[in-house]
Amino acid sequence: MQIAGLLLSFAVGVWAPLPSNPPAPSPPKATTEPKTDAGHDQDQAADNKRPAENSLTRVELLKTPVVQIEPSEKAEKARDYTSSEWWLVYLTAALSVITGYLALFTGKLFRATARAGEDAKCVQRAYIQVNDLDEPIELGEDGSFFGSFRIRNYGNTPARITAISVASFVLHSRADLPPEPPYGSEFEIHVLVAPQDHFVHQRRLEYSANVVEAADTLQSINVMTLTLYIVGYVDYTDNFGVNHRNGFARSYFPPRPQGSGKSYLTFITNQGYNYDTERK
Repeated sequence: MQIAGLLLSFAVGVWAPLPSNPPAPSPPKATTEPKTDAGHDQDQAADNKRPAENSLTRVELLKTPVVQIEPSEKAEKARDYTSSEWWLVYLTAALSVITGYLALFTGKLFRATARAGEDAKCVQRAYIQVNDLDEPIELGEDGSFFGSFRIRNYGNTPARITAISVASFVLHSRADLPPEPPYGSEFEIHVLVAPQDHFVHQRRLEYSANVVEAADTLQSINVMTLTLYIVGYVDYTDNFGVNHRNGFARSYFPPRPQGSGKSYLTFITNQGYNYDTERK
């Protein structure tokens, strides 16, 4: 009986349904509601916006490609400093330098030629100078005397004399000469003087305008209390058409008993009394 009960219990346990967990409830299906036109447009705008955002993100992540350009034949030829084009550049630069030196040399040559021309004029032009004659000057008792002057051309070309002025005046021996010579009247003259030639100009001059005082003046000049001066100038034109003036000034030195007994003229060294200058 016990055995039969065991078998019965075993049979009931095999065939009895095993307990199982109930299945999880599935989520309720969303009910589909009809969408309006506005909602449909919003969904479409959202769909259109999403690819744009994705594309921007993709562009930012892309790396800039490095493009390598192979040097062309012209570029390689331009860097070839031995090519014919570069030789033309070298030749042009050399010609420019040579032209600059030639221009500089031409300028120096022109200036040297101009200076040589001026020097040639200075050498070849006429030079007029007034000299007193070796003849003694005799002062007359009437307050006048007769002066003779040699006008000589020391240049290498002729000189045309156009005017002469000669005057005399008396000053105290200790008095200073005026800053400018007191020239007298000018006499127009036309004389052509050849190179190394001369002509003599004679003029009667006065040392005293008052005949009554002439004796006292003459005595004062002879004892060298007073000094007699002779000043003048000669205007001339050289062979190049340039006008010049030669100024001269002398002082009278009376005869000395212990000397040769002759009077003579001495050269005045004051500035502006003996000169040779151009004039208009």
